[in-house]
Amino acid sequence: MTTLAQPFSLLAPPPPIPLGPRQPGTVGPWRLQGVLGRGRRTTVYRAAPRELPLDRAGDYAVKLADPHVGSQVRAMLETEAAVGSVISHPHVVPVLAWQTDGPTPYLVMPFLSGITLRRQLEASVTLPLRMAIWWMRQTAEAIGALHDAGWIHGDVKPENVMLNQAGHATLIDLGFVRPIDAPTGTAALMGTPAYAAPERLQKSPRCLPASDVYSLGTMAYELLTGKRPELIGSSGRLGNISRKLLNHRTDCPPPIAELVAAMLHRQPDQRPSLPEIVDVLLGWELATLVRDLTD
Repeated sequence: MTTLAQPFSLLAPPPPIPLGPRQPGTVGPWRLQGVLGRGRRTTVYRAAPRELPLDRAGDYAVKLADPHVGSQVRAMLETEAAVGSVISHPHVVPVLAWQTDGPTPYLVMPFLSGITLRRQLEASVTLPLRMAIWWMRQTAEAIGALHDAGWIHGDVKPENVMLNQAGHATLIDLGFVRPIDAPTGTAALMGTPAYAAPERLQKSPRCLPASDVYSLGTMAYELLTGKRPELIGSSGRLGNISRKLLNHRTDCPPPIAELVAAMLHRQPDQRPSLPEIVDVLLGWELATLVRDLTD
């Protein structure tokens, strides 16, 4: 829905990495065609049903657990399958099929042609303001859909947002999803510390919707400035985020800077809700579109 005042092109998606001699050629009814990405315990392959011709590029992605997978990884894939198979939202990756009780657990998802938001950030000196806010809003809507279904994502970061060539954003990697207000424990600490809310890093971590809001705020600050917000002092308190953001990004509207600062509040109950975040971002997008059409 957003039009651009200046031309902006996303990076072209990289081709899949060819399979190595020790990598599987098939899993279940799926033929693996190339590596799309690797995690700490899983590898994602482009895939096609076995019955298709060998030269036909697949429209699926298979997330396959590494050999000798432990019970923790198997449980993560089971949870990812349970959540991804029931949530239907244009900005959340769905899980189409899965096999988690065999020797090689795997999930099947649609193949998303495009790049991660991280890759685009690394290639861009400064993202256009409209693109940054558009991607913030799409990601916020995806997180809101998870929250409405009773889950937190637990690992919101640029690496987990896929962009297609039209700019459509999809939140991926549901491996760290947790029920809202889940009992604390080791699993609650899983994720990426650089984007984790303060309450996720405590001795007794908590799983709150506001924790995803904090992670989204960290990502939003990075989209607008090119770097994550810095912690100030030994207490780890954040400095004046809105002032720093406005000094770095003179075209950023003050309400957007104030919203990002509120998302990064150390107290979870002081952060805005996902509907409030979407309202502010979408309101700015609509006002900008109206202005462009009437100028």
